Amino acid sequence: MARHGRPGVSRLTTAAQTVRNFAFEIGEIDGTLRPRLRAVQDYLSCVGRTELLSDLMGIRWSKVLMNATFSGMSAALGCTFGEVLDDPRALLCVALIANETARAAHAEGHRMAAMQGEDFERFLLQTPADIPGVLPLIRKIWTPHRQLRASMLQDLEKGLDTEIAFINGVVSQAGRGMACPRPSTTGWWNWSARRNPFARAGLFQHRPLRHAAAALPGAARLKSRRNPMARQPVIITCALTGAIHTPTMSDALPYTPDDITAQAIAAAEAGASILHLHARRPHDGGVSIDPEVFNGFLPRIKQATDAVINISTGGSLTCTIDERVGPALRFSPEMCSLNMGSMNFSFHPLAKRYQSWKFDWERDYVKNSDHNIFRNTFADIENAANQLKPHGIKFEHECYDVGHLYNLRFCMDIGLFQAPIFIQFVLGILGGIGPEVDNLIFMKRTADRLFGDDYRWSVLGAGAAQMPLATTASQMGGNVRVGLEDSLYIKRGTLAESNAQQVAKIRRIIEELGAEVATPDQARDLLGLKGGDKVNF
Repeated sequence: MARHGRPGVSRLTTAAQTVRNFAFEIGEIDGTLRPRLRAVQDYLSCVGRTELLSDLMGIRWSKVLMNATFSGMSAALGCTFGEVLDDPRALLCVALIANETARAAHAEGHRMAAMQGEDFERFLLQTPADIPGVLPLIRKIWTPHRQLRASMLQDLEKGLDTEIAFINGVVSQAGRGMACPRPSTTGWWNWSARRNPFARAGLFQHRPLRHAAAALPGAARLKSRRNPMARQPVIITCALTGAIHTPTMSDALPYTPDDITAQAIAAAEAGASILHLHARRPHDGGVSIDPEVFNGFLPRIKQATDAVINISTGGSLTCTIDERVGPALRFSPEMCSLNMGSMNFSFHPLAKRYQSWKFDWERDYVKNSDHNIFRNTFADIENAANQLKPHGIKFEHECYDVGHLYNLRFCMDIGLFQAPIFIQFVLGILGGIGPEVDNLIFMKRTADRLFGDDYRWSVLGAGAAQMPLATTASQMGGNVRVGLEDSLYIKRGTLAESNAQQVAKIRRIIEELGAEVATPDQARDLLGLKGGDKVNF
């Protein structure tokens, strides 16, 4: 609440009115309000409002939450509370740590007590979609403390041990004892504990903060304490039709060249800077990798929009890699997808949802997908890379599980791909990693370790995870992908009317959370693309 300036002088770092209104909360461990508490209250009231509590453990946990979030972030990032508030990625970490702290309290049998007039039970997140809703509460509680620098940070700067073990460490240990997940809290605790040797050696003050930030868990990496808002605009990719969903599942799913063209143009106008394209048989919507079918819509889309065209090399689960790269070889787009490992790839549970089908092929195609192995061997990956290398195409490396990241690292080590690379984290496909925020953070941390600063990334959440994961990724410094290839819905129980509707929704969310949506030219600059004038359509 105050910072030492010079002997005899301290500067208040919390708003004076906040100190007057919420100075002290005191109580007994057993909850009894004894006369001695009222005597202490009389003395402390000379400083500010002093409240007597019958739930001291609840308020202790709420106080731990306040310290575990902003004190931990301030210490780890070397900045004020205000700088934490100003960076969306740091706020995401605050929300995750607050949720883990509240869950640890519940695991020990305590509810979070109200502090500063706010209900701290609201920090409990049921799904990733709840994160945006808790951010205004975070800003409201901590804005009066913008100038504050954590005492842990000041201890680090002085070469002293910190109280991290008694704050984040308490949450981590309590959660471990109750089998309560707490990956973000534990990450900060472990990282901050490793910082103490640097402080004692006198290195903390002299090592540039950008190097310190590079060691942070990937979900909260900041460029610099001097520029906490430095971040790139968010690239929105729209995947229009894919190879999973069938015409029966949604009337909005485009499959004729005219429909694909119209929806691609609308998606670009809604804010998509990249259009990820598959082809379909025009007469019945079946999957096609025939270059002639692609030719029915690629030139028209290019003529009507400035969007980056990304052609799939996944296409069909039953075709060879030579067949799958055929469209990219012919049209030489700016980008194409490339899957980074073989896997079970199934969507057969969808067959049980439909009693009748528009076209004869659909039922067996969906039902029998449990027989498929999506083949992407190292030989296949090398084959695709070598065939497409002369075209200067940027790959969107689709990674469906953490092992695929290691496959990509190996391929880079043998010279198949050059940095910087673009990774699409794919979560929620049956056969791949599940669509949980913890998995996204784990994938991001693994990529940070494997690729350092030599990559950009995006997230694809399948089905109901599409919007929650896209929202989360946009606040973690990542990019996003939406579209009817990945989800047919605009919200629970409501089918999307078009690809553009999904693009408009995620754009609104991104912009309302304070980020900028990338234009096609910005996307080209960020990803280092060859340019739309160098394609063959």
